[in-house]
Amino acid sequence: MARLHPYSRKNTPLARARLARNWSQDQVAQLLGVPKATYADWEGGRREPNFKTAATIARIFGGTIEELFLGEKGGPPP
Repeated sequence: MARLHPYSRKNTPLARARLARNWSQDQVAQLLGVPKATYADWEGGRREPNFKTAATIARIFGGTIEELFLGEKGGPPP
């Protein structure tokens, strides 16, 4: 996987998940049935998808909503 600048918009958990699979934003947007610009806004943290779409994104990437959108690891609290 490519190294990302820590302040890059591509350094979001959602972007890292996409890049780890070598998918383009356009490919993910097509899977979700949304415009690329909409997906790019979600990935860059400028907008948030509704819950149903966020859950679909989590299933596509095999993570949780919390991991992909909030950067929080899953699991019970200590």
